[in-house]
Amino acid sequence: MKKKLLASLLAVSMLVSLFPVSALALETEEPGLCPHHLEHTAECGFIAPSEDNPGQPCAYVCRICLVQALIDALPDRDSITEDNRAAAEAQLAAIDEAKAELTDEEAAQLDTSRCEAAATTLADQPETDGLMPLETTIIDISSGPVNITESGSYTITGTTNSNHITVAVSGDVYFIFDNLTIREKIQKRDCMTITQGNVYVTLQGTNVIEAHQDGFGCAVKINTGAHLYFSVDSNDPDGSILLHGASLYGGGSAAVEGGIYI
Repeated sequence: MKKKLLASLLAVSMLVSLFPVSALALETEEPGLCPHHLEHTAECGFIAPSEDNPGQPCAYVCRICLVQALIDALPDRDSITEDNRAAAEAQLAAIDEAKAELTDEEAAQLDTSRCEAAATTLADQPETDGLMPLETTIIDISSGPVNITESGSYTITGTTNSNHITVAVSGDVYFIFDNLTIREKIQKRDCMTITQGNVYVTLQGTNVIEAHQDGFGCAVKINTGAHLYFSVDSNDPDGSILLHGASLYGGGSAAVEGGIYI
């Protein structure tokens, strides 16, 4: 049982280094002693050094302190973000596995408040399922039309009355719309066109896509087989988007044509 516990602790030793650690070991005045092993015994094998004897170190391994050190190494609840979420979840899982090797009496001596705080924070944070790549290309739409021909992550921002977004990728494209405004005033056409693939849009701030109001065109046109998914940023739950199709020409156009998911 001891070997299995030590193996579990070793498996997460690298995870521990990812977080600020306030105390990875309990300091005591004498090596080998801890709150759960207050004095040396015959079982621990400790022999104090003397002039005639180099002595023998304490062989006692405190299972409780080892698990408590992992708990104490958990990040503060305010420090858990999407960037270290997976590591925090893995560390909690390893702690649970290590705790299972303790007796009920040993487990009762653990301070698990940090585990409970971390678990609550993780439960309150929506998961992104790892869809959003870590790096994103920032594009200001006021600089010109946005034509996406490669899978990747793109942050679109800025304001325009003539530039459009076109996505022609068979794979997945990830957008962050960051206070993006497209109000078509010049060309009577669709503002955003997705010809194929899957497009995932995370909304930050207030976003508007509005087709020419004295013409035709959709705010977003999605071809058959393509899909568009909208979600809000976990750090900006009030992110929003207004989609408005053309109002007049030929009876107007839909705000969205095709498959959209929110």
